[in-house]
Amino acid sequence: MQVCFLDPLEERVREFPARYLAEHAVHYAEGQPELIPADTEALITWSGLLDRALVERLPSLRLVQRIGYFRGGGDLRAAEERGVQTAVWPHGVLNRVAMHTLMFLLAQSRQLLPSHQATIEGVNAIGMEPAFADQRPVAMNWAKIPRVDSPFNKTLGIVGFGEAGACLAHQAAPLDMDVLYYKRSRLSPEQEAFYGVEYAQLDELLRRSDFVATFVPYSKETEHSFGAREFGLMKPTAFFLNTGRANTTDEGALIGALKSGRIAGAGLDVFAYEPLPPNSPLLTLKNVIMTPHNAGGVGGWQDVFGRIAANLSRVQAGRSPVSWGIPPA
Repeated sequence: MQVCFLDPLEERVREFPARYLAEHAVHYAEGQPELIPADTEALITWSGLLDRALVERLPSLRLVQRIGYFRGGGDLRAAEERGVQTAVWPHGVLNRVAMHTLMFLLAQSRQLLPSHQATIEGVNAIGMEPAFADQRPVAMNWAKIPRVDSPFNKTLGIVGFGEAGACLAHQAAPLDMDVLYYKRSRLSPEQEAFYGVEYAQLDELLRRSDFVATFVPYSKETEHSFGAREFGLMKPTAFFLNTGRANTTDEGALIGALKSGRIAGAGLDVFAYEPLPPNSPLLTLKNVIMTPHNAGGVGGWQDVFGRIAANLSRVQAGRSPVSWGIPPA
């Protein structure tokens, strides 16, 4: 197919089209719609440059692939009205960041680490001799791990609702969670309905949520915006999840809340100093799950280009592309 990238590629992914789209003729408009070849069959975009006039001047267009579930733009409705297939997929690494956050949520809810540790240590709190496991749950939770729970009917609060937050809301939907969000500029009612989220002021979100995930961008203004006051508003049974920017959180206040039991636990991929210093008090806490800042990475772009390639193949075969739906503007 004749494929054109409307927007400039980041330097770190410039090699990806050759790797993933070698069977196609790939062109680059570098953000200038007038440079898009007239015979383009598939247009890849992550900006708002796509408009009705552009769609109408590309007679061979068969697919518009938008990269960006929340961010980005473009008039996809104009493409649909002309019978062009449209598809939306998350932008860059942020779907993986959201997935990592969901992993922390599930791991804390299901008490994954204590269960794993007790199993490999041979904890047998029920004192039962090993017996052949047939269909009867005779040794259910033999280590007697407490508070093995489920996200069902719990509340997830997302602070800083952008691309990662939107992806997390999408991923949490099958878990039947109530999803709150807080951002400076409230979404439109149509956007709230599409993403399946409810707006709440920050203090209300903190009080109501069983899991608080933050994706707040770092700036001097947001530095340590999560501190003792904010942790004090959370439920003692709640978990704090940070796969965004470390120093939006007062790490000392977080450690204090974790040590005192003010909150139940945390999932952390980012830290005030990285790599995590060997004398960090976080290393001594049993109610924290930590990973070495690997929630995102260039692998997220591999997912993007893999999806582009797969959708091109689907359209060539007369099938519909995989899409997360068209978000309202």
